[in-house]
Amino acid sequence: MNKIQKIYIDMCSECWDIQNLWKPSIGDYYYHLVDRKVYLLTDKKLKEKKFCRWLPVEKQLYRIYFKHGASNWRKFDYSSGKYFDYLVKVLGDHPSKEICSLSLIMQECYFKRWFNNKWNESHVLI
Repeated sequence: MNKIQKIYIDMCSECWDIQNLWKPSIGDYYYHLVDRKVYLLTDKKLKEKKFCRWLPVEKQLYRIYFKHGASNWRKFDYSSGKYFDYLVKVLGDHPSKEICSLSLIMQECYFKRWFNNKWNESHVLI
């Protein structure tokens, strides 16, 4: 697991606003807290959901953002790109598209920003 993957897992694990939206379905990626591994959900029932953290992919993040009023994919893509420079400073590395998108959702929909390895309340937009 590389540094960026670990950061995304940490961000998702601390992100209860998003975790509470998860309705496990086939094809979802999740991190198992006990095994400390990433899995792909391949059958209909997830055992021990309380030990699992959803790792939404780009398309799933877009759906969450769309429910909060985004008008189209292009706006989502452009807006998540705005977080790239901020995240390079905070993470010390180049963030993945999912990290940028999750940061966009958390900031613009839940008024939280990733800093010091946790989501902090922030009403100042990037």
